[in-house]
Amino acid sequence: MENLFNDLGTKDIKVFTPLTLNEVEEIISYLRFYPLILNLSRIKENKKQRLLDLMTGAICALDKNVCALDKDNYLFFKR
Repeated sequence: MENLFNDLGTKDIKVFTPLTLNEVEEIISYLRFYPLILNLSRIKENKKQRLLDLMTGAICALDKNVCALDKDNYLFFKR
């Protein structure tokens, strides 16, 4: 795991804490070039799965990867 973080460019990691699904476009735009942490602790429970579904599609299209850090936090990064 340590090697994974060495390759992430950690100075560029931004934490996104969306409140609505409308913020997914900004999150995906950032993910195109940089790793990010997605914190879902403030989004309504019924919207969490939808946002994760959208992000899963984005990581497939952008050739990225995801790692769950805990139940509300996910790290998205290049493969």
